[in-house]
Amino acid sequence: TITDLCSAGCDSRNFTVELQYNDGFNNTAGGSTTVTNVIIDTVTKQPTLTAPTSSLSTASPVQITYKVPEQPQSGSVELVWTNSSSVTTVITLDDRWHATDSLSLQLFAYNLTQDEHVVASTQSRLFDNEGYSVSVRYRDVLGNPQATSAVA
Repeated sequence: TITDLCSAGCDSRNFTVELQYNDGFNNTAGGSTTVTNVIIDTVTKQPTLTAPTSSLSTASPVQITYKVPEQPQSGSVELVWTNSSSVTTVITLDDRWHATDSLSLQLFAYNLTQDEHVVASTQSRLFDNEGYSVSVRYRDVLGNPQATSAVA
């Protein structure tokens, strides 16, 4: 019988699972099987966005630097740009991933898919002289809930 091991919330805690059973005559089996270091992971770790920085005025292309601390689920890494009129542009990035490295790209404001690491965008361009809040979000390879960076 497996009970809810994560009733208090789990994230990367180690468990030991032991299997014991009884046969049809209610005799306990002669041995057991133990598996150790079973890791329960139910959380996507928060990504970081280090560029652009808050209150930045910049020309195109815009330098984007971010880090996802876990391997992302394919197609889940997105940059989210929201302007002062609440128009949101979601830019999907490719699946490159290096656990210890920050990743960078050049985002061309008038052609959002120009950088080789941009796979798709809900808008073709960003608006000139418009203030934006920017965040990066992704889902880890295990499919845990999406995590979003602090907004720059």
